[in-house]
Amino acid sequence: MSTQAKFRDILNIYSFSCKLPGTGEEIEFKPLTTGQLKKLLTYEKERNPIIQEQAIDQIIRQSVVTEGFDTNSLYLEDRFFLLIQIRKKSKGETLEFTHNCEKCGSQTLMRVNLDDLPTIERKEDVDQIVELGDGVKVKLRHITRRDYIGLDPRKLKGLTDLQASAEMQLYIHAIGIEYIETKQYGIETDITVDDKKYLLENVPTSGYEKIKQWYEDNFFGVDFNYTVSCISCTDEIKIEIPVEGAFFL
Repeated sequence: MSTQAKFRDILNIYSFSCKLPGTGEEIEFKPLTTGQLKKLLTYEKERNPIIQEQAIDQIIRQSVVTEGFDTNSLYLEDRFFLLIQIRKKSKGETLEFTHNCEKCGSQTLMRVNLDDLPTIERKEDVDQIVELGDGVKVKLRHITRRDYIGLDPRKLKGLTDLQASAEMQLYIHAIGIEYIETKQYGIETDITVDDKKYLLENVPTSGYEKIKQWYEDNFFGVDFNYTVSCISCTDEIKIEIPVEGAFFL
């Protein structure tokens, strides 16, 4: 009878820890193995944002070893922060992506050291009330993975990548509304996600911009904005670093 090679005993000892910027919770995790990364190839060309989110759930569950850890309880910002930490320990701190210059049309290969990106902690005692105009107010909050885990992928079926991304963003902002207040009806809390989404789609653009501004002003986690410079015309622009299928591959 053959016995297992002794080196196997040392392969599972490496673990790291990080402190979540939103909750302050200390999380212990292990890097993804080559075998686990190979399984992620099935998501490499996936464009449905809801299925992409399910892939992220899988990555985090395979990596985190903290006892009692619940992926669904993570703030979205903490979830992305944790994903970055796992990626750094699994594939390294350097992330490469191609930037297409809108000014001259040339492509530039960008290299970013993920360790250099700043991390922002969550603010305390934030004013959650936002006035959208015409006597309409909403109370906002940061949402967790559990808040939107039940979204049906079919809701985005038939949409282009850009349309699906915009629709997903609408749903997430809708879920973040705790209540809606109007002059006529006062505060309403028993509201469906579709009704909240209807509000966002039908208020003036300036009203929806105020909601997006609230999340921008109260952002926490890894700042994924980065200034890129075109190698040909030296034009500079600040962008959000793309997270695509090859992020882990």
